[in-house]
Amino acid sequence: MKQLSGKAFITFFLIAIALFIIVGYKYVSRHEVLVTASSYQYEVLVNDAELKAKNLGVVNAEKSKIAYQKQTITLNQKEDMSGFKIDEPLTLEKIMQLKGPSKQDKVGKQNANAVAYELVVVGDIVRQTDQQTKKSQVVVVNARVSSVRIPLVLDKQTATIANSNNTKTKTISLDELNNSLDDVAKRKNIIAW
Repeated sequence: MKQLSGKAFITFFLIAIALFIIVGYKYVSRHEVLVTASSYQYEVLVNDAELKAKNLGVVNAEKSKIAYQKQTITLNQKEDMSGFKIDEPLTLEKIMQLKGPSKQDKVGKQNANAVAYELVVVGDIVRQTDQQTKKSQVVVVNARVSSVRIPLVLDKQTATIANSNNTKTKTISLDELNNSLDDVAKRKNIIAW
């Protein structure tokens, strides 16, 4: 039996590959998958609300971090936000620097000796319903994360903070401050009074 020469074998092999590609392309192009765009109906349940807060801790001049760091906050599936449980998790990130107090940071008339940091997520809660399947889910849209910097005067286990206008001060326990910065409802009583 005769064997094919090297050039003949390569030619035969290339023709076989070309035929395979052409036949495969023709077969795939005939069997296109039709994708229909799903239309949704939207209902805004909560508009531009503070949805979640995360305490990043208290930083004094000695603990001040020089490098920028990525901070994350996650809205978990089935987590209660403004009275609704969301169906899809969402993670937001912010690159920031956790710096101690500057000379301009005042609490009333006192110089601040520490700064508390927190992340706050603001967004809309929407119920979206697929018109074809009638399946609905509650999701967060238009979400954005911002950081809040709160100058304080620390004294052992208490913290003195000022209102947003820096006209009044109050002293609270450090535990109460830390717990309040993780809770959207409680933070309003601590920060905006």
